[in-house]
Amino acid sequence: MICAVFGENRMTLRGHADYAPRGEDIVCAAASALVFALIGALEEKGQLKELVIRPGLVTVAAENIRRAFAWRREHRGRGLPRKGADMRKTDWLQLFAQPEEPARAGENAGDTAPDAGERQEDFEDLIRGRYKADFDARVQKILDGRLRGLRQEVAQLRQWERERDLRHQAAMGRLSRQEPEIQRVYPEFRWQREMDDPGFARLIDAGVEPREAYEMVHRRELTAKAMHFAAQMAARQAARVVASGGQRVRENTGRSASVSRPDPGKLTSQELADIRRRVMDGERISF
Repeated sequence: MICAVFGENRMTLRGHADYAPRGEDIVCAAASALVFALIGALEEKGQLKELVIRPGLVTVAAENIRRAFAWRREHRGRGLPRKGADMRKTDWLQLFAQPEEPARAGENAGDTAPDAGERQEDFEDLIRGRYKADFDARVQKILDGRLRGLRQEVAQLRQWERERDLRHQAAMGRLSRQEPEIQRVYPEFRWQREMDDPGFARLIDAGVEPREAYEMVHRRELTAKAMHFAAQMAARQAARVVASGGQRVRENTGRSASVSRPDPGKLTSQELADIRRRVMDGERISF
């Protein structure tokens, strides 16, 4: 099987088609043709960065730096197939065929420079070979750094959770202690029931005083009750005014006075006007 691995600006194909003997494998020929079409397109655009071609292995890397005809160093002297040539007998289209017999494989041994394979090892060969220890050490260093950062984040998260739990417990204690005081103003207040409201619970956890949190959550309801109470008080006030003969009655003054004249009929007009004014101001006049 031919396996293809695609990365950023890099493609690696390895393996063998095993469809037919070398020189007659049409599956290998199709894959080889696609590879060389890609190489040609990259060369034409000047984007070929790296090229490794060995039996059963092709690595192609691209970038914006022109590296023209790098693959020719691997296949120097072979040449492209001529028009009308028998493609089944052309090694260009047998990159992924079964390896040649030892005797045949050695025919073109001189076509490649002695150190070409070492210089053009692909990334996986390098990290599994002579650079394995260095690569493992670098990876371990990266992992240690990330794990250290992760442990710090976990420790900070746990500390935040502990502080949150402590704030929550303190808020519950404050609610329980202040409930009687709040009930003197709002008799229907029950802190356990109010904590079922997510909005009220968020305000309490944020440090808002219980009474303020209750008033914020129930502001519409409390406003409606206040308006209803004001309307009732206005109606009662109007009823008192009508009952007093159209005079305005002042409440909650607590002031009282007495007039020393034993006979109200002997009061002068000025004294009567003064008494009316005082009564309108809320005083209680007795004789």
